[in-house]
Amino acid sequence: MRFGQDPTRSDLEERAADEGGVVDAETVAKPFYAFAVFNYDAEAVQVFQFSQQSLAGPIIDALSDEEVEAEPHLYDFVMSATGTGRDKRYSVLPVPGRRRKADADKTVAAAWEAVLEKGFDLDVLLSGGDPFKGIGF
Repeated sequence: MRFGQDPTRSDLEERAADEGGVVDAETVAKPFYAFAVFNYDAEAVQVFQFSQQSLAGPIIDALSDEEVEAEPHLYDFVMSATGTGRDKRYSVLPVPGRRRKADADKTVAAAWEAVLEKGFDLDVLLSGGDPFKGIGF
C-alpha cells in the first residue's frame, strides 16, 4: 500500500480492508520516494524510486545544500554504494550538471515535454501503476 502522505493507523486499516487485507499492531508505514530523472545514457525520462532511508538521507542532504537548492535542475547526482546487505551505505554527490550546456538542456527539456504531453503521471505510482503506461514509451 502506498500513500501520498504519512498514513494514520486508521488510514492503514481502511486501505487494508478495502484491498482485502489486514494490518496488525506491528504494521508501520515505511517511506517511499520516487521522482522523474533524465538518463543521459538512454536519453530518456525514467523514474527513480526507492525506499531505503540510507539513500534518502544523502539525497535530502544534497538537495538541502544552498547552491543545489537554488537550481536543482542544473545539478546531476552521482551515487555510489559500499558494503552489502544491511551494511550497505550510499553516498550522493551533486555535481554541476550537463544541463548547463545548451544542447543537453534542449535534449532534457524536449524529453520532459514529450512525456508530459503524452500523459506521464508520477502520482499513479501511489496505486501501483506505471507512470508511462499508455503513452507509447
